[in-house]
Amino acid sequence: MKRLAWLGVLGMGVAAQAQDACTRRYEAEKDRLVRELAAKQPAQLPQAQQQTAMRALHEGLARAAAEADRCERAAKAPAEAARRPALETCLAEVHKRGDALEARWKGRTMSVAEQTQRRAEEQALLDARMACQRQPKP
Repeated sequence: MKRLAWLGVLGMGVAAQAQDACTRRYEAEKDRLVRELAAKQPAQLPQAQQQTAMRALHEGLARAAAEADRCERAAKAPAEAARRPALETCLAEVHKRGDALEARWKGRTMSVAEQTQRRAEEQALLDARMACQRQPKP
């Protein structure tokens, strides 16, 4: 019964579905570490040995998670590199429009209506910049 409790706690309930190679490797390593811990039966060990076993488990899980993060970043890098020129072009266009806006309103005392119009144009530029940086949907 204690073994099942440990596996339930360590397995975090429902097993996650592996969506890609990085996640599958992480899940395999996590499962291996949990199996090794279950084989040691930590509930039957003295407290010092339980702590050592749990520390090893947590360190192993941390290493596996770090490796999965590195793997996912490496997988995303080519896609981001391919997207970079379009992003830079879009941002350059927004910056050019911002410079034109600034030049048009620079050095003037504006009425309330003009201030409202300028703020609306600035908000439109911020929205355009966010649209440039938004990830395209696959």
